[in-house]
Amino acid sequence: RAAGDVNPTTPAQRLVRLEQNGPAKKTVQSGMPPRTIYELTQAGVALRPVLDAIEAWIRCHQIEMANLREDRRSA
Repeated sequence: RAAGDVNPTTPAQRLVRLEQNGPAKKTVQSGMPPRTIYELTQAGVALRPVLDAIEAWIRCHQIEMANLREDRRSA
């Protein structure tokens, strides 16, 4: 997916927070260059139904939300 105007450090910061709070696990594999892999923990997998519901809501309402943003920009 397109990231838009996301600061390049933001995804890395969020991954660190997910690891610290439990939904993600970080594994660093040695090599050149070293490789970092993030995986969902059991707690992260348990969030899947919640995230799926949020995604479904966004898909259902994305046109409405885009129209609201456009209206606010035009005001």
